[in-house]
Amino acid sequence: PLGPGSSNAFLVPRSNPGFEDFLAQTFPATSPANFAGYAAMLLGRPFALGGNPLDPSQGAARGAAENEAFRLSAGLEKDFTDHFRAQFYTTFFRSQRMAYGPAIVGGRLQAALEGFGGPDCTGSVPGANGCLYFNPFINSSPGNPALGLENPAYVPGNENDPALVNWLTGNSGADGTEEQLILDLIFSGDTELAIGEGIDFGYAFGAQYRESNFHNEPLNKFSDPDAVPCAVEGDFSCLDDPNDTNFPTGPFIFLGQYPREDLKQDVYAVFAEGVWSFEPGIDVTLAARYEDYGDPVGSTFNPKLSVRWQASDFLALRGSVGTTFRGPLAGDLTPGGYTGVAGIDAAGGAFKATEYAGNPGLDPEEALTSNIGVLITHGGFNLSVDYWSYDFEGRFTDLPFQAIANAVSGGPGDGTAQVDCSSPFADFIIFDGGCTQGVTIANDIARIRTQTVNGPDVDVKGIDISGDYTFEASGADITLGLNATYIDEYSFSDFEYQGLTFSEGYDAVGYANYDRAPGTVSEWRGNAFARASFHQFDFGYYLRYIGGVSDNRCPSDSACTSTPEFGPTDFGREVDDYLQHDLSVSYTTRLQGAETILRLGVENVTDEDPSAARLELSYDPYIGNPLGRVIKLSTTLRF
Repeated sequence: PLGPGSSNAFLVPRSNPGFEDFLAQTFPATSPANFAGYAAMLLGRPFALGGNPLDPSQGAARGAAENEAFRLSAGLEKDFTDHFRAQFYTTFFRSQRMAYGPAIVGGRLQAALEGFGGPDCTGSVPGANGCLYFNPFINSSPGNPALGLENPAYVPGNENDPALVNWLTGNSGADGTEEQLILDLIFSGDTELAIGEGIDFGYAFGAQYRESNFHNEPLNKFSDPDAVPCAVEGDFSCLDDPNDTNFPTGPFIFLGQYPREDLKQDVYAVFAEGVWSFEPGIDVTLAARYEDYGDPVGSTFNPKLSVRWQASDFLALRGSVGTTFRGPLAGDLTPGGYTGVAGIDAAGGAFKATEYAGNPGLDPEEALTSNIGVLITHGGFNLSVDYWSYDFEGRFTDLPFQAIANAVSGGPGDGTAQVDCSSPFADFIIFDGGCTQGVTIANDIARIRTQTVNGPDVDVKGIDISGDYTFEASGADITLGLNATYIDEYSFSDFEYQGLTFSEGYDAVGYANYDRAPGTVSEWRGNAFARASFHQFDFGYYLRYIGGVSDNRCPSDSACTSTPEFGPTDFGREVDDYLQHDLSVSYTTRLQGAETILRLGVENVTDEDPSAARLELSYDPYIGNPLGRVIKLSTTLRF
């Protein structure tokens, strides 16, 4: 087998028990195919619509994830005087995650196609001495178990032995553990400054130390790129093949592998903050933080200034400006990485192997942040409106594999477009059989290599609105509220790396961005509510709104896409607005000395369906709710 991402990866000999039935069901008697000695699998999956026989009820393969975590915190506090105090706290956190997904081992699949499969196979005669054949043809399956459909091509006796399927399957996964120790020392106090009347001064300063340790272990030899680097177990020739006709893919035909990792990171920080309170009603806060990540990341210094003015009893103004910093994690700096698969647009959506790696030369991510806002409070009415801005530089991101594939092949297509082997973007791609100008096509892409880099600059600006009004009516306390966010700008500069332009700049607001960062960005998101409390009852009505978006992948002068079966389609060109209505009622009483709260809630009262979107789910999970109407009943007991 040629490994994941390769065309014609497996060969089926005519001796395979399902072969003759496949020929009879597929080709006329006069077809030259009836003289074939073998069949090549251009594209395919071992079970596909027939389902996995290890799970006859639904035909699905089943993975698992187990998570365990605990956190311990302890501290000492000391008041030296009424106006000066100290705190020392330590926190230890440990998290362990074991996760895997079942996958087919390609070398074992090829052996089983030739009649040498199964855990008890001995000898050199296919289909004998405990050796089993794997029938890859649809005539092996009685039907689709998930949908309860019968298969008219099924031939009794052609089924695959569950023991053979179990032998073909290996778990792709890892067991990772992270431990973090945090030490915080803080001094704080307050005083009245003698430099002027009515000036109060509060302050705090301190230091922090963070130590992080991460260990990742592949679950088995198949998940370990050091143990089984090539498509065939026991073969290591792919590590040094000069022609790239054999390259490290790992043994699984779809999923990737997980390298061993032992990573450590130490971070030191000092910080200080001061608050000056002036008459009349002016508060000024000045803060600064210094962090040192060590080599090769370095250190950073970040100040922040905040001002609040209580202009009147009902009106206050506030604003702030400062810088922030995010240092890369130890894993972001490690050259090695994990492998996976992704549907590549240039190859007609076919899944190809992807390889991710860290970058020792990664620079810190920095941002300039600012906001200005107004607060109004009068009686039971509260309103705040803030305009905010975040300007990121050197944002952490991965090189976009879709852009790499599109650059060498001329853009999305059906996979038959010839690639430009002289393109500098071809250095990020491994082609099946190497790259030959005029011969190699997009379907020959076998693996795309990407890494974490400092990507394009990003400017994000918007407005937050929050308000509520509380009053009494007919003996009931009633509250009306509104929260909303308006995104005015979410723009990316040109994505340039090592002199190459991976993508041109764009504004993501109002677009689905399924093929680019940051994903779905609705212009408006918000919710409103009305709550009424009457004696022991609380009633609530909640309205959630998410603005629709346009699929930026759709050309303006033609259909979004087309399929061989149905031709051009505009399915999902516009993802509509989503509006959801929820109701709730609760009753509070005392039962046997315990405060008891009974709640009944109905989410999505109108049973609203999500709008269509051109994704595997056929809806956008960041806009629509696929569950329909949901009824919840709960109780809370307080002793």
